[in-house]
Amino acid sequence: MIASPQTESATASELVIKDNTVVEDSAAAGDVPLLSNAASRVSNVNTELAAPKGPSTNVKARSLAAGQVNRIVDGALPEGMSVSRDARIALQKCATISLLYLASLADAERKAVGSSRTTLNVQDVRAALAAAGMAHLLPLMTAAPKRSRD
Repeated sequence: MIASPQTESATASELVIKDNTVVEDSAAAGDVPLLSNAASRVSNVNTELAAPKGPSTNVKARSLAAGQVNRIVDGALPEGMSVSRDARIALQKCATISLLYLASLADAERKAVGSSRTTLNVQDVRAALAAAGMAHLLPLMTAAPKRSRD
């Protein structure tokens, strides 16, 4: 679902969500979708994303907290394994992009139903996971509904 790279030169990188697809947009390339290596191409914590509502609406996106991502990564790794600093930053950026993508899918599902709600709920997130081809993760949502504190 992610656009393949058209060119390698992108002067002003900006992530844009178009038709429920996160693509990298270059002002110099004339709105050509680019995304060859999302983790290394996102250069800033405060990346501007153009909302799908219109060209004049911009949403400031912030990366997930590094401590939260580090705890998740450390919990998923087997004993004795470590992750480099650059890999942790790449995982943080990938997690942020993935959550933004799922949120845009959930918003599209909410709008498709014709709801005027402004808050996404669990049903919207479940529909977004199914639409993204991640329906196999749905049982995990019901198996661990409460946040655990270790």
